[in-house]
Amino acid sequence: MKRYLIPKFFASALIILLIFVSSNVISQEKKRNKNVENTQHSPKKATLYALVPGLGQIYNRKYWKLPIVYAGFAATGYFGVTNRTEYLKFNEAYICLENEGD
Repeated sequence: MKRYLIPKFFASALIILLIFVSSNVISQEKKRNKNVENTQHSPKKATLYALVPGLGQIYNRKYWKLPIVYAGFAATGYFGVTNRTEYLKFNEAYICLENEGD
């Protein structure tokens, strides 16, 4: 049971860390944007960058969003693999239990 708590703890710690870092970056970016003029973006480039997750944030210079995007993909993959493993384990146990009765 304890082995499942460790990844959840690290995932929670990562999310909390990202929230604190992003709030700091947002405040710094607001200060920086006051001094920078607005630049026009090319719609063609924006469309191409939208095809790969995270490149749109880089193109718009919102670098702090990039770890959030990939952390979401990593969390989805982690929970998908974990749930599939658990399903297979319990399915095998169920089949064994059903076969014992025969």
